[in-house]
Amino acid sequence: AAASDFALHQAARAASDAGRFIPGTAAFNNAARTIKSRPIRDPRGGALFLDKSDLYSSDGQFNISDIFRFSNAVEVIAGASWKQWVMNSQGTIFADTIQRIRVNEYGGYIQLKKKLFNDGLTLTASGRYDKQTNFKGKFTPRVSAVVKVAPENFLRASFQTAYRFPTNQNQYISLVTGSGSLIGCLPSFQDYYQLNSTRPGYTAASVLAYRAGGLGDSSRLVRAGYSTVKPETVKSYELGYKGILGKKLLVDAYVYSSIYEDFLVGVAVAQSRSGANSDLYSPFTTSNVSYVQNSADAVRSVGWGLSLQYQWVKNYVLYGNVFSDELQDVDPTVVTYFNAPKYRFNLGVRNDNVYKNFGFNVVYKWQDENYYEGTFVTGTLPSFGWLDAQVTYRPANTKSTFRVGGTNIMNKYQRTGFGSPYVGGLYYVSYGYNLF
Repeated sequence: AAASDFALHQAARAASDAGRFIPGTAAFNNAARTIKSRPIRDPRGGALFLDKSDLYSSDGQFNISDIFRFSNAVEVIAGASWKQWVMNSQGTIFADTIQRIRVNEYGGYIQLKKKLFNDGLTLTASGRYDKQTNFKGKFTPRVSAVVKVAPENFLRASFQTAYRFPTNQNQYISLVTGSGSLIGCLPSFQDYYQLNSTRPGYTAASVLAYRAGGLGDSSRLVRAGYSTVKPETVKSYELGYKGILGKKLLVDAYVYSSIYEDFLVGVAVAQSRSGANSDLYSPFTTSNVSYVQNSADAVRSVGWGLSLQYQWVKNYVLYGNVFSDELQDVDPTVVTYFNAPKYRFNLGVRNDNVYKNFGFNVVYKWQDENYYEGTFVTGTLPSFGWLDAQVTYRPANTKSTFRVGGTNIMNKYQRTGFGSPYVGGLYYVSYGYNLF
């Protein structure tokens, strides 16, 4: 008689479990230690990164108006910076097996600030230029105005531009994982992985359509495009208010809207392992490859924030703030890595001198659930909150402070990203001298 489905399942399960290490056993723990001790590129299997990269940096700033003594007319500040990254991962993260990769970035800026109408209007304008090894330079101007509408009440408006070069990981990563390969966005990686020649990449949606349509219908395959990556730029507009109401309530509020051009997104493509389209019909003969590209469409982000601080009785201060950020107009087929929770808030109470120079500060922090997009996994992280607390002592007639406190004092382990460690409480004792 034919075996039942249950019997077949049991037989298959037994075959799959043969030789499998059981979590918690000595064999499992020994195997885990071995895997963790081997580099991730070890053909026997490994999970260890050997990153010994270095960063060298220098920067300087000086007040030109102080040097040339025309500060009464306009305040002029200028500065410059230089950085060099030297990547050395021994091939476990970056494509640096032949030689170490060096990336240089340098830039300079100047800011002009002028007060008018008896300090009733403050105008600020600045410009910055930055250049990196693999990308053309970017100039980013900014202007802002602050208007005094009443004593201790101000309105502000600003227009800002900014840039974002692809990260060193975006540019040079070469990492093969169980789910696919993460490669750099520079054109040389397209050549090395033959994506622009004998083994082209196809869009994930078209490969799924190909598999659904039958082995012979390769007309459904759509070749994935690749364009030379450019720095991401953003134009941002902000309106805000800050002021004291009724002599006890401090209010700070803002709204903003930002428009991104050449927004950096992650693109996943499918690649035949042999070069034949027929390979794409099966996941077992298909390689998944992911790299960064610029979005063809403009992407918008909007947000707002509100902060309140109330001077209560006997030096007690009640305070709180709430923020929101959201990305809009995004192609659902791309990965944005915009991992900001939609809502976050803090609520606290403090008193710097409750009794004989002893004070305290207690704040509860919360953030909304977050759809997290990472390089190797995506998913929704749950919302969570934690409590921070601190006790302070300021000896009389001194400029020093003793602090005892902790963050997440209830020691509830949480994480803000997949692949990131769970973090519990942090407790500290500190002494600061000549603070004020």
